[in-house]
Amino acid sequence: MLPTISSKESYCNCVIESPVKFSRLRQCVLGECAESTVTVHKDHEKICDHLECLLVEDNSLNQMIISAMLKKIGIAKVDVADKSEKALEFIASGHIYDFILMDCRMPGMDGFEATFHIRKMEEESNAERTPVIALTAQVMDDIEARCARAGMDAYLSKPVTPARLIATIKELRNVMSQVEG
Repeated sequence: MLPTISSKESYCNCVIESPVKFSRLRQCVLGECAESTVTVHKDHEKICDHLECLLVEDNSLNQMIISAMLKKIGIAKVDVADKSEKALEFIASGHIYDFILMDCRMPGMDGFEATFHIRKMEEESNAERTPVIALTAQVMDDIEARCARAGMDAYLSKPVTPARLIATIKELRNVMSQVEG
C-alpha cells in the first residue's frame, strides 16, 4: 500500500490576476514577491537540506514550479530530466539520488515504464532502492495500484503543495530507514 498524503492546509504564495504575465508568474514561483507567505520551518530544512532529487517532468512550467518548491523547502540539489530517457541516462551515469519525482504522463516512455526500468537497473547493479514519488493529475481509482505495480513508492496529485511534498519525503525517509535498519 502506497502512503497517501493529504493535507487540509493550503498555501498561497502570491496572487496573480488574469491575464497572467510570465514575469509575474516567475516572480511568484521563485519567491520574489513581497507578499509571499510561504515559510519553511527549520525542522523541514534539517530533513531536506542535504537531499538530492531527480525531477522527471516534461512540462517546462511544472519543472520551474516544482524545482523552485524543492529549493524553497531546502533540497540541496535538483536535477531535471524533461523525458524518461534522460532520467535513465542520469541514473545510468551512476549518480545517486535520495528520491525521484516522476511525472506519470509523458510523451514517449511514461513514468510508469521509466520506473520499471529504474527498478531493473537497480536490481542488475545491486544498487539501493531509490524512492520514486509519482506525480499525477489523474484521479482515477486505480492510480495507486498502477503506481505500486510500476515500483513507485508514493504518489502526489498535482498541484503539489509544499506541505504534502514535505510530508511525503518524511514518510519515505522513515520507511527507508526502517527497511535499512
